[in-house]
Amino acid sequence: MRLLAQEVDLSQQNNVGVHVFPFLRNQRLAPAAAPGQSLDMLAAPIRLTEVRERLSRRQAISIEDSVESQAAVAVLLAEFRGDTHALLIQRAEREGDPWSGHMAFPGGRREPHETDLLLTAARETHEEIGIDIVAHAEPIGQLDDIRAQSDRPMDLLIRPYVYATSTEIDPRPNADEVQTTVWVPLSTLRTPAAAARHRYPAAGTGASFPAFQYRGFVIWGLTYRMLSGLLETISGAG
Repeated sequence: MRLLAQEVDLSQQNNVGVHVFPFLRNQRLAPAAAPGQSLDMLAAPIRLTEVRERLSRRQAISIEDSVESQAAVAVLLAEFRGDTHALLIQRAEREGDPWSGHMAFPGGRREPHETDLLLTAARETHEEIGIDIVAHAEPIGQLDDIRAQSDRPMDLLIRPYVYATSTEIDPRPNADEVQTTVWVPLSTLRTPAAAARHRYPAAGTGASFPAFQYRGFVIWGLTYRMLSGLLETISGAG
């Protein structure tokens, strides 16, 4: 497991919490950690029923413009240990992959024979982490479409589908595509302690981007945007 904490600038953590995360405003947060307490123990839990209800009331924004290629990801949620968790992967490090080594949701590009991006999300999730979301999960909503950005030109639309499963599923990562997986409790991402900045030299000297940190993993870029959108929807800010 490659930990990325050394790439995070924590000196701006409090400012990030105020200016980047609208879903932190008016949220019920616990006090600062006492000795022996973890971040997981401090945040007010998020129930899966709450997530379902919020998603059902919001129409996701779809990008209708013509694009060169499309992709889909599966935002797989499960409630266990009293909180709703999202399953993230750490992508394998591969030359030529603009998201090599990044934290992400399982997913990938649409294949020509696929008539719907839901099929893409299901196929990629099974290929990458061995989970059949058609059999073991339920689609409960969709987040806003996102245009991909990287340090090289691309014309790619990504559609995040949200799925719910009744239990914690044990992924079986495909080592060619995935380094590791982690279930992240959504409530911890609502706390100021989860806010960070990620330095990305390819974007220019001194460039940094808003990020979440969780147990040494750094979540930034496209996945950060998707998670932020989900949390804003849950809080009613989005």
